[in-house]
Amino acid sequence: MLTEINENSNVNPITWAKISNGLIVVNSDASDPKAKTRVNKLGNQVYERFYASIGGIITGLSVEENKFGETEVRVTLMNEEKKGVLSFNLDSAYGRGFLAQIFNVDLTKNVAFHPWQKVFEDGSKRTNLYLNYSKNEKVHYKLPEGTPEVKWVETKKGKVVDPVSKAEHDDFLDVKLKEFIANNNLTSNRPQMTGDEFVQAVGELTDEEKKQLKKPTAEKVKGSADITESSMDDFFKDM
Repeated sequence: MLTEINENSNVNPITWAKISNGLIVVNSDASDPKAKTRVNKLGNQVYERFYASIGGIITGLSVEENKFGETEVRVTLMNEEKKGVLSFNLDSAYGRGFLAQIFNVDLTKNVAFHPWQKVFEDGSKRTNLYLNYSKNEKVHYKLPEGTPEVKWVETKKGKVVDPVSKAEHDDFLDVKLKEFIANNNLTSNRPQMTGDEFVQAVGELTDEEKKQLKKPTAEKVKGSADITESSMDDFFKDM
């Protein structure tokens, strides 16, 4: 799972993790020599440890509304005796990457979740989430058969996502995900997070996280060149 997490007896037996700026983030404390500190928007000093990935057997999966009113994916992972819950926003590049792979996962195998981010010279960023079983064995990246295509429409201000096709796309995957959870009994092992635990695990949203939470429906596409999913800044990349 996360190396060095849960090695101290005082650590919560469940590791609550999130994704930020292309990394796995776990809250820590002042006694952790590898933790980085920052002052959040509430004026509180917080300590965080960063990791490249988190992994284990997927034993639970849910889609819930978080304290910010956003739809969030929570994945429960077991690695030997260690339990972790990874949370990320469904309507984000991470969420779209997850949906392109979760239906193809072999649930009998350990799965590693690798967030990814690239910053370009103009300051723009592209992010995604990749799943793999080992360094050389990746989870197949393809949406379920029959997933409605998200279309783009021309306007005077440029190309924008067609809201009808986006809604059909989202509704189809919502049904598929609920079926996947039920068919694989992924609801029984899902731990519940208390309010205090959620605040500690997630903390105040950073500017980058707020950008990830924005709805893409009316997002303007820069330029007048032909736009594809992969050339748009992390919209439906590689689907």
